[in-house]
Amino acid sequence: MKKRNFKSFLITLVFLLTISSMGAGASAATTPTSKEASELAELVGDFNFSSAKRTSVIVELKEPSLVEAKHKGKSQSKANLSKARNQVKSNVNKAVKSAKVNREYDHVFSGFSVELPSNEIPALLSVPGVKAVYPNVTYTVTSVGEGEVISPEAYSPNMFASVPHIV
Repeated sequence: MKKRNFKSFLITLVFLLTISSMGAGASAATTPTSKEASELAELVGDFNFSSAKRTSVIVELKEPSLVEAKHKGKSQSKANLSKARNQVKSNVNKAVKSAKVNREYDHVFSGFSVELPSNEIPALLSVPGVKAVYPNVTYTVTSVGEGEVISPEAYSPNMFASVPHIV
């Protein structure tokens, strides 16, 4: 399902749930579990939500990474980022009981990878602190060329010569 179709589906679903809950009383219409579509995290990529097969996704946090904060002129510490990430991970484990967090990222990217059933991915979109959900894709190189050998000078940067040029 494409991202735009899924967002339209969620908006329709939220609308229908809101309309259907109006007859049950005012307290049912304001349940903390329902979120407006504008508050949902962004979903990037194609997923099969009808499958219970386990898959791995990357969860991006709203809390900026160390590098992101620096570029925005804001202060960010590993401790602060770790605290925010732990809170989101706790909320993810409440939303998806079988979720298993694998790797955590904080330097350039703020988030973590998590393994869960494909049909549970939509639950991640409403977790507070989640900015976006991406497929965790692994790329492998099968061959460089038929018997072609690449010298280290061809792929290794000349770091010592570039230091004076780094601002």
